[in-house]
Amino acid sequence: LSHLPEYEGKKFTSATQGDLDLGKLDSEEDKKEQEKQETEFASFIERVKKVLGDKVKEVRITHRLTATPSCIVADSDDMSTQMAKLMAQMGQSVPESKPIFERGKK
Repeated sequence: LSHLPEYEGKKFTSATQGDLDLGKLDSEEDKKEQEKQETEFASFIERVKKVLGDKVKEVRITHRLTATPSCIVADSDDMSTQMAKLMAQMGQSVPESKPIFERGKK
């Protein structure tokens, strides 16, 4: 999306990166429910962090997943997976980056 950063004044954001914030679309009730779920999932998050160790940068609860239980996303400061693959195919060195594990709310 670097060649087309916005359209009609709306900025494009990659959904593959972990900094996508859809919180502006949530009601106050939804936000309270999210806080409750984050508390309920705290022990789960700690177990996953322990199991995955340093294979991931972070483990966290996300509220953007509706049909899948979890996903792997890139950090906002890391290059996209497509760019990393392209650089590797061209024989360029690719900086190592660790993914972020996101667990859905359901």
